[in-house]
Amino acid sequence: MDWTTPYRHPVVAAAQSTKSGQHVCGDMLFENRQPDGATFMVLDGIGSGVKANVAAQFYSARLSELLKRGFSTREAAGNLLDTLHRARTEDVLFSAFTLLRVLPDGSAHSVSYEMPPPIYIEKGTAAPARQRFFTVSGEVVGEADFMLRAGTGVLIVSDGVTQAGMGRGLPYGLTDKGACDFASSRLYHGSAPEQLPGLLVAEAEKLCGGDCKDDATAAFYSVRAGNTVHILTGPPANSADDWRFVSQFIGSHGSKAVCGSTTAEIFSRISGAPLRISESANPFEPPESFIDGADMVTEGALTLNQLYNIMDEPTARLDPASPVSRLRLLLDGADRVRFCVGMAENLGHSGIIFRQLNVLPRRTIVPLLAEKLRGKGKLVIIENF
Repeated sequence: MDWTTPYRHPVVAAAQSTKSGQHVCGDMLFENRQPDGATFMVLDGIGSGVKANVAAQFYSARLSELLKRGFSTREAAGNLLDTLHRARTEDVLFSAFTLLRVLPDGSAHSVSYEMPPPIYIEKGTAAPARQRFFTVSGEVVGEADFMLRAGTGVLIVSDGVTQAGMGRGLPYGLTDKGACDFASSRLYHGSAPEQLPGLLVAEAEKLCGGDCKDDATAAFYSVRAGNTVHILTGPPANSADDWRFVSQFIGSHGSKAVCGSTTAEIFSRISGAPLRISESANPFEPPESFIDGADMVTEGALTLNQLYNIMDEPTARLDPASPVSRLRLLLDGADRVRFCVGMAENLGHSGIIFRQLNVLPRRTIVPLLAEKLRGKGKLVIIENF
């Protein structure tokens, strides 16, 4: 992965309404975020209520499994279409969908099947995406490319929005063009792009006169400046890798924390920046140091263990004077957390005192921290050196 460039973090705003008389929505929203990009999907299960919902869940679960296996977005979509094509002649669950893949630089790619075209929002106007159409497994799909940045986004709607009002004064319903015109009008009158899903779904309900003939879903996908925190901890297994270990860390875009006294010495030697050590007045707090090129420098295994112990504490209980608390606060603001872990064996950590104090070694505590952070919605990457 390229850690040297700014990261754009995908943001989702969505709204849904359920078909009148049903308690379960047949439309579904799916997302899968990974360090190399995020995949989103709006699915419209064919049928009503539970049947439609099961169909949408079936294909979202299939997509999730394919992505875990390393399938590309296009390969995964092709696999789904193999099954969907069979549904035309066999009793197989069926769902329309639009899939959107967003990369860390903000570039995005959509694949749509039996869905209204994605709507691109830019400079306060909404327009249908320019799609390229091709055939996969006997099914026609549309593809489109976007570059998401501040003030732009992709709006995806189900046909419960575009067909709303059909038979109630609108022969073809709101239509794709009508959805774009409505969105442009709302933007012109001061609505934020993130408000469009709620406004569109409310308009669909209004056009149906309260008797919605279909589920309606609208989702707006945009990006903002992402926050990445890089943590350098532990010497590399091979000292010949010291330069690579430090130089790639220095060149990374985002906030940087160095955890470990030996790690800090290596950082200082490679970077040429002097290391200034500040003794802690509190014997229960790990010492803190300062060095140009790092936002924080503190102890290694001790800090990481104490950090793990306070990961679930309310923010109000944290102590701003504590380097452990400040590292927690730094991570709270992160979208992505990257651990650069040196795998050299630290013989000092094998002493009985570390076992008495229950201080876990880096190779144990870092995965535990990663699990905690993922539970908080962070993207976590561990790179071993």
